[in-house]
Amino acid sequence: MGTKPTVVSIKRHEALKEAFNEAKEQLAKYAAEVAALREKASVLDQPSLIRPELSWFIGECEKSLKYHDPVRGDSYKKLLPESLVHRMMAELQQVLGALTGHATHDKNNSLIRAAVNISNFCMMMAHNAAVNVGIYPLSDLGTETWIASAGPCSCQNGEKTTQ
Repeated sequence: MGTKPTVVSIKRHEALKEAFNEAKEQLAKYAAEVAALREKASVLDQPSLIRPELSWFIGECEKSLKYHDPVRGDSYKKLLPESLVHRMMAELQQVLGALTGHATHDKNNSLIRAAVNISNFCMMMAHNAAVNVGIYPLSDLGTETWIASAGPCSCQNGEKTTQ
């Protein structure tokens, strides 16, 4: 014959049963969290709407802008288009210098830096123009909608588009 359960063994059994139920509840919570993470990961695995080359170039442009932020900040918002064009032309001279062997630094690095700076000046000019005609900020469109549209430029024929 077996031994009779004692008060201590009954309490231990109840404590183990309670711990087991708590572990089951915790496991269910973890399973729900894992499912949510998998859902997010599946969204992240979607192909990018931005080409890898463009993504890299955007990063280079942002690095250049951040480098100048402490001194210049967003002062470009007050610059006239003519001033930005003048600065673009100076950068274009660096491109020409690099292409003709008169680069002050490594040819490829000079081309990259100049292209990034020209692009940033173009962005500044486009931003200022977009603000002036009321198509920036994109308050009525989410970034994803705007990128996904990748349709005609909003400046075609001077008309505001909402694709």
